[in-house]
Amino acid sequence: MPLRGVAGIPADTTAVIVNVTRVVPTASTYLEVTPGGPGDTSTLNLDQGAVRANLAVVGVGADGAIRVRNAQGSLDVVVDVQGWFSPQATVRYVPLAAPLRILDSRADGNGRFGPGMEGHSVIPCSPEPGQAILNVTGVQPTVDTFVYPLTFFNGKPNTPTTSIVNVSAGAVVANAMLSGCANQLGTDVGSIVLVVDEAGYFTPTIWAEPRDH
Repeated sequence: MPLRGVAGIPADTTAVIVNVTRVVPTASTYLEVTPGGPGDTSTLNLDQGAVRANLAVVGVGADGAIRVRNAQGSLDVVVDVQGWFSPQATVRYVPLAAPLRILDSRADGNGRFGPGMEGHSVIPCSPEPGQAILNVTGVQPTVDTFVYPLTFFNGKPNTPTTSIVNVSAGAVVANAMLSGCANQLGTDVGSIVLVVDEAGYFTPTIWAEPRDH
């Protein structure tokens, strides 16, 4: 999967932050996402028929690409690029002393929310301008659904094309994401409780508009 020089990703990128989603595999399996040859670890594990996502930092190979390998069966794979690392960047990662809960829709009076209620799930700004590493948990949706990031460019919301958390009805599923200041979260269908914890942040920025590849 070529990445360097694609869709605004710099030609000197050394690693990327990607959200990898596996869709309805025909067998229980796992995915490896690596810069080159076969690895010894799994990036995402999934039971037959399920939909699941995981955030990963992956080195970019000498040919400017990353590789996705499926262990067995067949499935659809969606890879969303959330950011990148480059020798020219001047960012630093600042871990918080302890995870900080910045959103719990049960505690802020909103409870469950559904499509069209994105304004109830605004992500607060980090202690410094930059992008935050968040753990997003979807709690017991009424139907199978997914949670997506809603971002704004020139004052207008983008059209959501990526998912962060894919959750079956009644389940509890978490995944990490890279978030900009005051971004919002939305859900596809049904209603769901959202819990968001911040682990740390990058300053000043390494963020990229999420893209499908």
